[in-house]
Amino acid sequence: MATDDHAIVIGIGRYAHFEDLEGAENDARAIIEWLQDPHGGDVPENQIHRISSTDYNASHRPGSDDVYEPFEKLIDLARDNDPQIVGRRLYIFMAGHGCAPALRDAALLMANAKAQRWGHHVSGSAVADHFAQARYFEEVVLLMDCCRTEIVGLVANSLPWQPVASELAGNPRWLYAFASCFSRPAREKVIDGEIRGVFTVAVLEALRSGAHTSKSLEPLVVARMSELMGQDELQSPHFQPSPDELQFGSPLMKPILNILIEPSVTEADVSIGRGGNLPPIKSKRLKGGEAWGVELDSGLYEVAREDIERPEKRLTTIVKLTAGILNVTI
Repeated sequence: MATDDHAIVIGIGRYAHFEDLEGAENDARAIIEWLQDPHGGDVPENQIHRISSTDYNASHRPGSDDVYEPFEKLIDLARDNDPQIVGRRLYIFMAGHGCAPALRDAALLMANAKAQRWGHHVSGSAVADHFAQARYFEEVVLLMDCCRTEIVGLVANSLPWQPVASELAGNPRWLYAFASCFSRPAREKVIDGEIRGVFTVAVLEALRSGAHTSKSLEPLVVARMSELMGQDELQSPHFQPSPDELQFGSPLMKPILNILIEPSVTEADVSIGRGGNLPPIKSKRLKGGEAWGVELDSGLYEVAREDIERPEKRLTTIVKLTAGILNVTI
């Protein structure tokens, strides 16, 4: 168990002045399920702090004070420690209506926000930066499933906490991932009979599919979101990983693509790649009936076969690799 990891999960689905969002709280619940899962985040239940609309009787809550409260408890905990370290990793998830105070930021609108009163928001990047710079945690993961609507002249709210300079050596590690690019909306859809944020669904599927790094997650999420949105809509996430990668999942969970050459083929060159004009990731010459098992990150791959005796006969197939072993005959 990740005994010293913590998580703060925020899902605001009810607004006093904006359309309600059913997916925000569904996504928050799904994130908590993954955080509690021994094969997921494996975070102790008492170290997962939840804030959602259903926790309050009034439509104008939660507000920024409600959202800041669990973060302030972590800050108090850090200040009681020597050195001021709370744990290894802090997960921050925010879902609801949102906007973008800057190109590399996303802000979650509070339940009392309204047109021309955009100041009722919490900047995800500002909060995550505070904990990363103070080194209260070695790693910070920020996931935000909200629109990044551009509000001209909007400045991210200042945090109510005094900045802290870390005396610890080394650099913090982080992953900030937003559901959409700057000025673009985020969508929710009915997925498996439930209204969900497309970004959150794609992120959780990627996290559950095997061992990944903070940099290898992005292409998986992009590909899955494209599948979920279809050709008529476009929603591209925005990932900001630190130079030093974070690890998710266990290396033992890395999936295997097992390729079997048809027995009728004498000999063939087989390649595995991402398709298009990109060079192959791996290639090997195989005889008919021979199998080739390759460990890969989860995602979409193109498997190509060129027969040695008939090089003009080139076969390709697209496979989706998730977890376990995927057998493909070509």
